[in-house]
Amino acid sequence: MPTIAQEYGPSDAPARLVKQKLLHCHTGAILVARLRSDAEVVLTAGGDARVCLWNVKSGELQQVIREMFHGHVQCVCWVDFEGRKDDGFVFGCANGTLHMYRWSAAKGSYVFVAITHAHNGRQVNDLHFSAKYRRVASIGDGTPQVWRVDDKGALSPMVNEPARRPFIGRTIHFCDEGASVLFTQLESHEV
Repeated sequence: MPTIAQEYGPSDAPARLVKQKLLHCHTGAILVARLRSDAEVVLTAGGDARVCLWNVKSGELQQVIREMFHGHVQCVCWVDFEGRKDDGFVFGCANGTLHMYRWSAAKGSYVFVAITHAHNGRQVNDLHFSAKYRRVASIGDGTPQVWRVDDKGALSPMVNEPARRPFIGRTIHFCDEGASVLFTQLESHEV
């Protein structure tokens, strides 16, 4: 169960973390937590195939998304639509699918937008978003991929047949202000 902690004390005193709230929602391992850029909402996801959205200040559970048919949720990242920061997110599942959600003011919650089949039906291990180019980078099945995000939230691959390596891809990040990606693989010990 995730906890929300806060640092106390003057700036010259040793830092310490004190548990503020204990958040209850997940029934399996929590594999990822991502804080929205304004630090008001945190996404948690994991082995129970749930994505939970929490109000950081109150600890209130705001929304639960269940993806039982797609397996556990390994990774998640916030995305921007039409220049509005963090008004959506995408998460990757064990069966290689990417699920895009977008904020709906009319419904007062995040709503499903699109599903994309990626990485040959194998687990998506990491996701990263570039606001400058409106792209999502993913890694899974030993293959990095970069996706264009259209205004509706659909993802389209930028590389039709990315080279597959026989190693487990673990992390992916944009660098060069979103023009390049950096990724790691477990067995090769390469970046």
